[in-house]
Amino acid sequence: MSAVLAILLGLVAFWPGLADMWGRWLAPDSYYGHGPIVPLVSAWIAWSSRREIAGAPVRSDPWGLALVAAAVLVLLASLVLDVHFTQNFALLVALAGSLVVFQGWPRVRRAWFPLAFLVFMIPLPQLAIARLTFELKVLAARIAVGAIDTVGIPVVLEGSTIHLPAVSVTVDDVCSGLRTLIALLAMAALFAYFERGRARAALVLALAAPIAIFANCVRILLLCWLASIGSPAAEKGTLHDLTGLAVYAVALGALAGLRTVWAPGDAPEPAGTVPAVAPAGIRPALPVAAC
Repeated sequence: MSAVLAILLGLVAFWPGLADMWGRWLAPDSYYGHGPIVPLVSAWIAWSSRREIAGAPVRSDPWGLALVAAAVLVLLASLVLDVHFTQNFALLVALAGSLVVFQGWPRVRRAWFPLAFLVFMIPLPQLAIARLTFELKVLAARIAVGAIDTVGIPVVLEGSTIHLPAVSVTVDDVCSGLRTLIALLAMAALFAYFERGRARAALVLALAAPIAIFANCVRILLLCWLASIGSPAAEKGTLHDLTGLAVYAVALGALAGLRTVWAPGDAPEPAGTVPAVAPAGIRPALPVAAC
């Protein structure tokens, strides 16, 4: 009964942030279209790991209230300042604290990944999205210009606009690759969780961003080529949209392909640690979101 009451109170307290997050997920220009999938994947992994989690003793720890109290303070400050991003992070802290109170640290430690993975459902602040979008589209345009110049085609970069001899191509916000990057980072975290060995898991996480950026640069080069031959698909249309989906598919394939070129077998995890490996039979879901 106390657990149900805590959940109801949490929903009421964190409702403004939850409502904003839901709206950000479903917005037409959302960078977090994969958001609704994240809690489902977390719940699925937690359920699949239920035997391992249940193997830890239940040791209710009142120190979890300290986490809940900290989350409430952050929530109050966020409500006053109308900052939804920190409200939603406070929700995760409150959730972890509540689990510590009712289940104890041993069980929470075994459920660390499903809890941590929920971070990927929280949209970044709009200001951060705008800044990252600008930096990524300029970076992608610079890399594309460098590649075009290498093959001897005259090209000039002005901001995020690529000037070719017969046409100019503007790398707009939608082509920044940020959607692909955000979704691929979530997938990289899943792949890392499934890896046997911390070094390989760290490598998967480290390569996610470079792979996403490289794939988006290839897309921009393709659109530049389409524009140079006079194809309207370079600016809009089904083919333009399909190239965005292809970017994510290629990036995801490259990330997954890393597992096939690594030699099997890793050093065992130190005794007493929670293995960075999912229970047998689990395969990661694929949140689709692309530029």
